[in-house]
Amino acid sequence: EMATHSRIGLHIYLDQMILQEEVKKTCECFAIDPFRSISEGTLLASVNKKNAKKVVRALEDEGISASICGEAAAAKEGLWVHHGTSCFPLAHPKVDPFWTRFEEYLKK
Repeated sequence: EMATHSRIGLHIYLDQMILQEEVKKTCECFAIDPFRSISEGTLLASVNKKNAKKVVRALEDEGISASICGEAAAAKEGLWVHHGTSCFPLAHPKVDPFWTRFEEYLKK
């Protein structure tokens, strides 16, 4: 959403994203891809590349986990996700899979 509204392309590197252990375990329990779910409470910031490492350090100094997990690109490059050696277009999930899965479990 941020890239689309800013009219830029984006490269996202899943291997560089921080995934808290509680989130990982919850997603495993409910068979949810954590990268396809809306992540309330997550801060996504666009920072000038020359200041990115300083911003990460400042957040970490305050006890906030942070990483550089993407980079802006020209709009014509599109929106891409890189995971290991694979690369695929970023697609908005439309519906948060958390709610669908939770409703399924409530019915059991």
